[in-house]
Amino acid sequence: GAMENWGLLTYREALILYDPLNSNHFYKQRVANIVSHEIAHMWFGNLVTCAWWGNLWLNEGFARFYQYFLTGSVAPELGYERRFMVEQYISALSVDSVDSAHALTNPDVYNPTTVWNHFSTITYARGACILRMTQYLLGEETYVKGLRSYLKERAFDVAEPHHLFNALDAAAREDGALAAYGGITIDRYFRTWSEKAGHPMLSVTIDQRTGTMQVTQARWERTTGSSAFPGIWDIPITWTREGAADFDDLKPSRFLTAQSTVIERGTESLEWVIFNKQASGFYRVNYDDTNWALIVQALRNNPNVIHEFNRVQIIDDLFNMGRAGVRPYQQVFNLLSFLQFDDEYGPWIAAIDGFNFVLRRLAHDEANLQKLRDIINKELSDAVTGRLGYVEVENETFMDGILRMYLMNFLCDNGHEECIATGIEKFAEWKAGGFIPANMRPWVYCTGLRFGDAEDSEFFWNRYLQEDLAGEQIVMLQNAGCTRDEASLRKFLDAIVSQQNIVRDQDFTTALNSAVSKNEYNTMRAFAWLKDNVNQTTEALGGIVTPLSYIVSRLLNEQDMAEVQTWLDENQDSIGTAYNTGINGIASSRNNLAWSARRMPEVHEYFDNGVYVEYEIEDPTQEEVTTEESVTVTPPELDIEVTTEVDDESDSANIAALSIFTLIISVSINLIS
Repeated sequence: GAMENWGLLTYREALILYDPLNSNHFYKQRVANIVSHEIAHMWFGNLVTCAWWGNLWLNEGFARFYQYFLTGSVAPELGYERRFMVEQYISALSVDSVDSAHALTNPDVYNPTTVWNHFSTITYARGACILRMTQYLLGEETYVKGLRSYLKERAFDVAEPHHLFNALDAAAREDGALAAYGGITIDRYFRTWSEKAGHPMLSVTIDQRTGTMQVTQARWERTTGSSAFPGIWDIPITWTREGAADFDDLKPSRFLTAQSTVIERGTESLEWVIFNKQASGFYRVNYDDTNWALIVQALRNNPNVIHEFNRVQIIDDLFNMGRAGVRPYQQVFNLLSFLQFDDEYGPWIAAIDGFNFVLRRLAHDEANLQKLRDIINKELSDAVTGRLGYVEVENETFMDGILRMYLMNFLCDNGHEECIATGIEKFAEWKAGGFIPANMRPWVYCTGLRFGDAEDSEFFWNRYLQEDLAGEQIVMLQNAGCTRDEASLRKFLDAIVSQQNIVRDQDFTTALNSAVSKNEYNTMRAFAWLKDNVNQTTEALGGIVTPLSYIVSRLLNEQDMAEVQTWLDENQDSIGTAYNTGINGIASSRNNLAWSARRMPEVHEYFDNGVYVEYEIEDPTQEEVTTEESVTVTPPELDIEVTTEVDDESDSANIAALSIFTLIISVSINLIS
């Protein structure tokens, strides 16, 4: 959608133009993101270029990092630091959680295919996350000093990672930024993160009676919790405790360089501990049962006692521990019950992502799917919907507007009665000549179509054909597939592959994904259409791989899988590589069903017990208790590093390009001045 040609940045229309009246908050953020990403490439990628594609993160990791933090420095109201957590941090951890993940520095990049594959979420998002962790390690002043040196020394040349490491090390020595860490250098630390794939889970077990904390690291893998490829990282450690909570000082207090260490908390009382303040480090954290219970009790009393970014990490870590079986789902949902009282952007965006994974695996189990939806709609979302309401409020914050947009999309999709009623009402007002605020359009469009009829779909499609704002066209395509009218769906699919350019080539995948996934009844309808239109689809898209991949990823039962597989077998010779795409997708869908059969009894048990079951916690100051071990998989032999650390303290018409251009450029230039 954009390209960082030196001296001539180019952008797709939808990624550069912003209409204050008709562009929603997501597009305002997106335009600013893309603008700053390409400007950052003037330094990281153009002025200094990675020597080979295997170190592409030297270009793209920095550009991804600065597209958030440069823009955030000139437009803090847009919440870029909060968005980084839910858009980059969570996604990077997810894709980095498989044993097949590649390292940032990848020696296996040697031909066009492997080069292309290296333009990945790991290169972009994980690269940005490691840079963020490094900035907190060094402090912003030292970090920027090192970057300026790196850019000046390698200007108009190529760079290897060691050039960056040397420049940062020199700045660190000059400022004493690493003096407290016993010989740690940027070169040593950074290589454990750039040359190793994956990331660690810290398992923290606390003796509440003595305050001793056992901290162990092991590579995390998202299906079982335990990787087949163990590793040790140099991990910058930050932590805080209930009695002296400090989430603002992000300078690491120490490093974990062995598999395990012991840290003294400094208190002998019952209190929660949080590791990885503000999720500043790139790792997950699991605690013993007692500490988890203390955390959830504190959050249920007042979510704000723990920093928003740590609540994001807690939610994401718990959902992933549930997925891997490291924590049973009944415990995961019990711990997540604090969402009843949380109304902030970060926790709810993370929760939506986690709930969607479980909801998809319950999709074939209608009774229990409805039970989870009822808990979300009638209990967990009370606080956030109570604060935000369902319609825009004059002079509300930017982040409240965008949170409502995402939240209403999620709640309406899952049957929230008041959300649906509001969406239907606003859609009817629109048909009658009214105006829908831009931030409400995605979920109002979808709700109106999902609960409407053929006339509603026809009205919507005619408005799409009249629309000339590229960003609004995309919003409408993203929601056109919500229709429940089969004839309207087929008309939409016909338009996608039409030779009349009704849907632009660059919007094909957006439209196809909408047609297949935005209404649960439409997946097999789209498959029926595809069978009738293989030739037209192939002519328009160059094959049927893309629509078929969307279809097979949404199959919910064995009957539908068998029907698709029979057709694939009968047409194997004529559909080429799409056959393997379909077969692999069906295998993945069957694996999902098998996973659900194994794990969903835990979810059912949660439904039987209610939203929250109070934990009974014994007070170690009253009697001696045995600390429960953290539920994790620990290798049999530990490389123990025993140290002591004591805590002494007791976010068409009138189209206007964003003025943010000038601000971002001025801040960017300051980077090397």
